[in-house]
Amino acid sequence: MNLPAPDPVISGIPYVVVEVDGTPPDTVGGLAAAEELVIEGRTGRHVVRGEGSGTDDGVRFHEKAGPGGKDVRVWNIRRGSDGVIVALSD
Repeated sequence: MNLPAPDPVISGIPYVVVEVDGTPPDTVGGLAAAEELVIEGRTGRHVVRGEGSGTDDGVRFHEKAGPGGKDVRVWNIRRGSDGVIVALSD
């Protein structure tokens, strides 16, 4: 059984969070309870599914390969200096 490859993203490059569970993002803290993010950046728009947890300076979001699947990558989500919520993958 072959699993589809995750969408290509560039580590360390910020992606703007444009949707959180189907609505525009409001606060960074609200992303800790999110299950799906839509991010947009240099490589286009990507849907990221997984689970988040709050940290001292934002949210750490663990992207999963399907429900209950293994981790694909980890995103660090913060509000940028321009006020936009951004996600960077490790």
